Amino acid sequence: MRHLLLGVAVLLICGCDESIDLCGPQVPVGSIQGRVRTGGLPIDAMVSATQLASSTTRQTDFRIEPDEQGRYALDLPVGRYVVQLYVDGHGLVYDYTGSEPGYGNIPADTLLVDNFSSHAGIDFDLGGLTLQLDLSDHLDGEQGEVILHRRDAVDTGLRRTYVDGAAAAIENGRLDIQIAGVLPGEYQVEIVLSGSEYSEYLPTYDGERFWMPGTRDRAESPWYTVAVDSVVALQSTLATEPARIEGRVVGAWLEMGLEANPELSIFTPDSQMVMAPRWVEGDGSFGVDLYIPGPVKLRVAQNGLEQWLGGPGFDDATVYMLELGQTVSDIELVQSGIHFLWDRAVYLFWGAEIRFYDPVALTLTATAELGGSSSVHIGIPNLWPGDFLIYLTPGDGARGWAEWRPQWWDRVNEPGQAQLVSITSAGQILRL
Repeated sequence: MRHLLLGVAVLLICGCDESIDLCGPQVPVGSIQGRVRTGGLPIDAMVSATQLASSTTRQTDFRIEPDEQGRYALDLPVGRYVVQLYVDGHGLVYDYTGSEPGYGNIPADTLLVDNFSSHAGIDFDLGGLTLQLDLSDHLDGEQGEVILHRRDAVDTGLRRTYVDGAAAAIENGRLDIQIAGVLPGEYQVEIVLSGSEYSEYLPTYDGERFWMPGTRDRAESPWYTVAVDSVVALQSTLATEPARIEGRVVGAWLEMGLEANPELSIFTPDSQMVMAPRWVEGDGSFGVDLYIPGPVKLRVAQNGLEQWLGGPGFDDATVYMLELGQTVSDIELVQSGIHFLWDRAVYLFWGAEIRFYDPVALTLTATAELGGSSSVHIGIPNLWPGDFLIYLTPGDGARGWAEWRPQWWDRVNEPGQAQLVSITSAGQILRL
């Protein structure tokens, strides 16, 4: 009788749920089985079944790698589960939804596993994409990235969201990439060539950008269809002899001995960025190879101030025509600047902003950002000839801490009282 009472007490403590933690290890009673289809491309992935937490169970994750044919089987304890596929290499997570694999805001299905039910056919029907892009062997050792943009069934325009991607080193003048586990659908393919060596751990995609098969205009790029359990193969040949653009950024930043180098960016005349910002060399020189010919504009940025080669604004900028195999050189931007002698260096411990206004329209022309400084000598480079009113204000980190208040140059409260600052020639450095 005492043994019977003890058994009843244990059941009351542990409850009727076989997966409760107090009763020891959970015992498999059912399973899920399925297949990951990729069109035959090998995939580095993990199937995960996450047991949803309840009042008596912890959330537990069970995982297994599919075999070479993409098949898997996972024995599970009693519970409700969300099943997901983790794809290594490009970091996507797909939810099992009962129809196509879920991605983004599509809610995942939950599956009940108990003594009476197991689940077969829990499949992830995906596809694959391969790309072979022939380039110049001058790029060997550098890297390229493929970015896939999936067509939204609801959206009929060109607004798309990044969906998938992968990167690889360029070898023997060729970028060769395989992407397994691509969600079926229609895609535009964007390519980014990096100006730095390939690193699996520290990718930096800061080079030229374009769309397959070789255009800067996204509207000209076709849609490529990735079907279930099939692979779409893309191939294109770009120029083996690129267009090259060379020049220098000189003037104020070199004259004042500033440590932060200017950044150069390249745009098309319709404002599409061709290449992400990159620093010029220590002597101000730059040289960039581009594999898609056409007109471009150049922008230089430093300390938050931006100006364009040929003029301060985008509309004023010079258009440079690039032809494959040719070099455009002797480009030069001569910076003007202002050298401030600050009254008390402690005021700049938290940083500051120096804003430049049009003296007639009182519209903001540019803003220079200053980090914390212990020097009373403050150099502002990358300015151009013109008339300005200057407004000085503590930086975001300084507000509430700085001992000085926002003010117009020189120490006045209203723009009508401000002193006009005039830069009369390229390369001029004003001392205030």
